[in-house]
Amino acid sequence: MNRNKLFKFWPLLLIACCMVISCSSKDNENNIPDVETDDFPPQKPILGDSVRVVVLGNSFSIDATAYLNDLVLSAGLDTTRICVYNGVINGGSVKDWVDFYKSGQNKTFTKMAGSGPRVLLAPVSDVLKRRWDVCVLLQSSATSYNWESFEGVLDELVSIVRANCPVKNLVMAFAMPWSHTIDSHPREFDGNVECAIRLSRQYGIRVIPVGMAIQNARNTRLDNGLYLTRDKWHLCYGVGRYVAACTWFQVLFGDAFGVSVLNNRALHAITEEEMSAEGNLPVDASNQLLCQKCAYEAVKHPFVVTQVEQ
Repeated sequence: MNRNKLFKFWPLLLIACCMVISCSSKDNENNIPDVETDDFPPQKPILGDSVRVVVLGNSFSIDATAYLNDLVLSAGLDTTRICVYNGVINGGSVKDWVDFYKSGQNKTFTKMAGSGPRVLLAPVSDVLKRRWDVCVLLQSSATSYNWESFEGVLDELVSIVRANCPVKNLVMAFAMPWSHTIDSHPREFDGNVECAIRLSRQYGIRVIPVGMAIQNARNTRLDNGLYLTRDKWHLCYGVGRYVAACTWFQVLFGDAFGVSVLNNRALHAITEEEMSAEGNLPVDASNQLLCQKCAYEAVKHPFVVTQVEQ
């Protein structure tokens, strides 16, 4: 083809290239980069007569466990066999928890579900020496989609937990965070999923796929216009926190107690304290089961988005 003909057709070639790129981007929006999707690591069930949980968390673990006890009580579980204690470092990372442990400072762990004292206040080493069945780790959501943020420090934190906890078959778990806004998706979302897969595959860590459950919900009528957040960061009161709590409930208690979050009767009306935040969306009879399905499907398929039947 001579130069004149090439110039004549280059606009069409440019349009065709743009269409290919656009289609490729859409196809990859909910896929995970650099991971063999047909070889996801299996998730081991959490089993035992008791489920005593300690969380080395941050504000995202507050969001995820705020409504957890409502689900436990509604399911009629034996709360004498359950406790969930949440320790929080605001914006805290895996490295922050290693550093705080080494400091020897007291830390408050707040009971979010089950039985036991309202708070535990002690150095992290002393708290870890209690007989926990599960230890849940979180990573700062600002870095959770970069594997480099886990390298080195994750090994150290896992070693610290296992060296202190007297329960030899302690289950290590990781709460996958959600991507912050529609502008940060899919970069954050794909990175969060990829890191969760690597944690599961390389360390045998059980994934609590909150980020996937929230992504499932964002693709339904549940979206509150703020990507199920209240501040483009933390989950909205009502539906957002409820979906997260349903995910934790299904992972922590589903196998151990032979229960499903589906058809759990717990609801959540927006409280006076929650009223001032943006994006509030109460959990009522019109959306309760859909919230539960988003969480349930995420636990079944923790590394891929599910189109949930509405």
